[in-house]
Amino acid sequence: MNYGKPVRSSLQNLSISYEFALAIGNSLNLSEMLHEVIHTMVHKTNAHRGIIWVKNGEQELQPVASAGINMGDVLTQSGIMGLQNVFNQILKSQQFVLRYKDDDDFLQYCPVLTEKEESVLIVPVTNVAILHLVYASREIVDTTLANLLASLSKKLSVAIGACTAHENSIKEIQVREKAEKELRKKTEQLISSEKELQRLYEESEQARKSLLSILEDVAQKEKALKESESKLNSILSSIDDTVLVFDQEGRFITPKHSLKGQLYTTPEKFIGKKPSEVMPSHLNDIFLDAFDKIMKGQVAEYDYWLKIKGKTLWFSVKHSPRFIDGELMGSVAVVRDITERKKAEEALRESEEKYRNIIENIQDVFYRSDMQGNLVMMSPSGIKLLGYDSIEDIVGLNAAKTLYAVPEERDEFLKVLGKKGVVNDYETTLKKTDGTLVPVRMSSHFYLDKSGNPLGVEGLLSDLTERKAAEESVRESEEKLRMITASANDTIIMMDHEGTISYWNKAAERMFGYTEEEVIGKDLHEILVPERFHADFFKGFEGFKVTGQGAALGKPLELDAVGKGGKEFPVEVSLSAVKLKGRWNAIGLLRDITERKAAEAEIKKKADELEKFNRLAVGRELKMIKLKKEINALLEGLGKEPGYKIVGEP
Repeated sequence: MNYGKPVRSSLQNLSISYEFALAIGNSLNLSEMLHEVIHTMVHKTNAHRGIIWVKNGEQELQPVASAGINMGDVLTQSGIMGLQNVFNQILKSQQFVLRYKDDDDFLQYCPVLTEKEESVLIVPVTNVAILHLVYASREIVDTTLANLLASLSKKLSVAIGACTAHENSIKEIQVREKAEKELRKKTEQLISSEKELQRLYEESEQARKSLLSILEDVAQKEKALKESESKLNSILSSIDDTVLVFDQEGRFITPKHSLKGQLYTTPEKFIGKKPSEVMPSHLNDIFLDAFDKIMKGQVAEYDYWLKIKGKTLWFSVKHSPRFIDGELMGSVAVVRDITERKKAEEALRESEEKYRNIIENIQDVFYRSDMQGNLVMMSPSGIKLLGYDSIEDIVGLNAAKTLYAVPEERDEFLKVLGKKGVVNDYETTLKKTDGTLVPVRMSSHFYLDKSGNPLGVEGLLSDLTERKAAEESVRESEEKLRMITASANDTIIMMDHEGTISYWNKAAERMFGYTEEEVIGKDLHEILVPERFHADFFKGFEGFKVTGQGAALGKPLELDAVGKGGKEFPVEVSLSAVKLKGRWNAIGLLRDITERKAAEAEIKKKADELEKFNRLAVGRELKMIKLKKEINALLEGLGKEPGYKIVGEP
């Protein structure tokens, strides 16, 4: 069911995409990222409330982040929690769902909680999550917004995967660090035991029994150490990170990893060698800097890329020194595959670059100012339009004081904006650096912070200089035409495509007795045409509306017309067709031929009398001559040639 299309400019869609990209890149903490995303979506799309549902370890959808409704309320509302089956069907279809309150199945997708629910939009995020937005107005949301959010959902899916992987890695590292700490503790205990054994052995032979006991204890500790090492290896093999161990010289000792397919080469080829001997040369400087920090007891963190099996993979490394009893014994590098994160960062960079290119190349002017009216951003087209040399010359200027021809007009503009929240096609006048006035049309809205507070005004403005000049030219032409038609002696009437009168000059008022106010918008045929001709006129007009043609066009016709008092009189009509805005209109020039018709009737009467006299008496020449003279006089009065030649007269 369509309740009207919301007013949403391309700039607003770009703003939604931009803010969404910022939200998903704000944090690698899943809960924080989703909280930022849902608040951004609710705010930017003017939603009443919103919830993001994410599959848990049991593949069940659970609410993770909400805006406009407390998460505790979400978990206690049976109507909301009962949406699981509906959401699973949407995930299976991978199609968004848009419903309005009047739809029969509206409650299936939107349980009523506040009586403000008018429309609902549900967008699947691949097969891992659901974006659930509820609106208090049916005019806000449409398929354009739904398609925009559906296209953004793929990026949200990537972000969810990245956050989940990040959190899993942190947990695994914590487990690994705990195991390393336990291993270090046992190693130190073993070393302490060995020293104690040596001391006892050197003191006295009599301590042999004690030594044997200690050796037995040492054997047990060695066994425990091996078991601990085995457990650590098992832990390291179960995580997604690759762990590389180096000796004091920076040589590989052993790798502990689970992603064997992502090693640059096999372990046998790099054990005992330095990175510079087995890794690509573009990594030499990176490893030199890293080992320089290791020798200073510092932790090195760095990223690098490798070509593995024809694919470019990115890795992030945390490289830490390895101490035993305070002595540097080498280092340990934890290597993590960050290819997907790099792709997400590149996608964000491309999105920002695309947004920047649009701003820089847009024909209209994009601007942004703070709440005090100080400009903080303007597209190059605006800098050129207003006569400035660079962005630095215009940023920081107060728009009302510097750019408005009448500074008070900005106050009026802000009043309108404050009432509606958005202004479309607002016309005002700016001035260039040289004082030249520039008429413009603005479409603007407030841009907000994360809490929904207005930070300033942004929008688009268009130069109306050429359009205003064209409008003035048209106005002058229309005024000239109006003066010509108003002063014309002939009646001029115009009829639109619906058969109603759209123009009526002064001569028409004199001819028919109606003023312009009485006839404009009225059906021409019903007012001016005798009723007996209505059927024929309406039939012919139906064809004219389609083709712009008709039997009455292009030639003068004599017809009967009806004046205001209901009296009929003869008129001569010349009709022509003109197409306006794709519709056929008719223009008629009319003359009252009552006097001409009377004269023609008198001529016919005299001619009939003459013919009668010709038949009755040839001898009545004198009377015939008199009648001929009278007829000739009438013809001359009409501007026509005499009809009879009088013998004896020149």
